[in-house]
Amino acid sequence: MARDGKLPLGSVYNKVNPSLHTPVGTCIVIGVLSAIPLLYYAGAGIIAIAATGMIYLSYILGNVAILIARTKGWPKESAPFKLGSWGMVVNVLGLVWGLSMLLNFLWPRASSNPPLSSLPNVSLPGFLGNIPIFEATVALILIIGAVYYLFAQRSMPDTKMIAPAEAPAV
Repeated sequence: MARDGKLPLGSVYNKVNPSLHTPVGTCIVIGVLSAIPLLYYAGAGIIAIAATGMIYLSYILGNVAILIARTKGWPKESAPFKLGSWGMVVNVLGLVWGLSMLLNFLWPRASSNPPLSSLPNVSLPGFLGNIPIFEATVALILIIGAVYYLFAQRSMPDTKMIAPAEAPAV
């Protein structure tokens, strides 16, 4: 998304390293952003709950995109590895698995998805303190994403795909 100019300041860190074929700046930004919760709270278990649940959410979103592409005839070209008619089956099974795991994370239970009020130095009024941490994390990300989309991305023109830089000849 940084390469396509869809993230704030993406042009600063969007370059793909020609030898690593990786956007190194983006990797550094993601590493720093993922460390922010550790500055506030060092409870590895609670951070792991939110992080692992979000990984499953991204897995589901990827599976949905692939499933939509499959219903429109993807893949159209032959590839060295292909699942053929099993592709749709594997895709649906992966989606069922991801949804069941997300449901597991969303299930409110104090041992694996404690409420926000269990965080140190957090005093929220009324019902807000009873919101489970994973649901609060998802809600916060959705709210920030919606605000960013509405105010920064909605009026932006679509960008062309930027090809990675060529690797230098060895």
